[in-house]
Amino acid sequence: MSGNNNVAHRSAENEMMDFGKISIPERTEYVSMGNYWMHVESAKFIKPTENNKEGKLKCPYLEVLFLGKSGQLTEKFYVSPAEGLMKRLQYLHFALTGKECTKAFKSVDEVGKYYETLLNDSRITQKKLAMIVAGQESANGKIYGQLPYLHFIIDTDLANKSGFEEGKWEEGSANWNNFLKKLDKNPSHETEDIILRASAQVPDVSDDLPF
Repeated sequence: MSGNNNVAHRSAENEMMDFGKISIPERTEYVSMGNYWMHVESAKFIKPTENNKEGKLKCPYLEVLFLGKSGQLTEKFYVSPAEGLMKRLQYLHFALTGKECTKAFKSVDEVGKYYETLLNDSRITQKKLAMIVAGQESANGKIYGQLPYLHFIIDTDLANKSGFEEGKWEEGSANWNNFLKKLDKNPSHETEDIILRASAQVPDVSDDLPF
C-alpha cells in the first residue's frame, strides 16, 4: 500500500507542475484620465498598524479594485466619522445600490465589514458602471489615475442615452483640465488619522445589505 501511495503522490506532483497548461497572464494596465465602463472586481477592508508622520495610527480604508476592458483602477475609500469621508462612502453606497445607507455603526470594523461585504456581493460586482477617472499629478510630474471625490459613477441609463464613450481624454482638453489635481492635498484622499474605536469582533452583516 505504501508503494502505491508514493506513486500516486509523485503522479500528483507531476500533474501540478505541468507548465504546458499554464499560459502567461495578460498584463492589465492602469487606466488614465478619461471615461470607462468598469465593474467592481473586489474590495478589501484594511486596517493599517503603523503610525503616520504625526505619530497617529493611520486611517483604515476600503481598497476597491475596478476593472474594465481598458484596464484597472485601485481606489482607497477612507473609513472615518469625518463628515467629508462619510459623504464619499454614502455616495458610493447610493451609486451602487440606488439607496442611501441609513445604518448607525458603532465602530470602524462595522463600517468596513459592511462595505466590504456589500462591494463583494455578486449583485454589485456584476454591474457595468460608467465611470469618470480623474488624475493626480505627483511630485515628479507623473499623473496617476484616481476617482473624483464624488459623482464618479454615471447613471447607466443616462450614460447610454447621452452616448457615453469610453476612452482617454486628450491632454489639455476641458475634461483633462477640470479633473486634474496638481499636488494640492485633498483631506478626503490623504487622511491617515483614526477616530472611531475599533471593535474586538467583526460583525456578521450579511443580512444588512440593501437588497
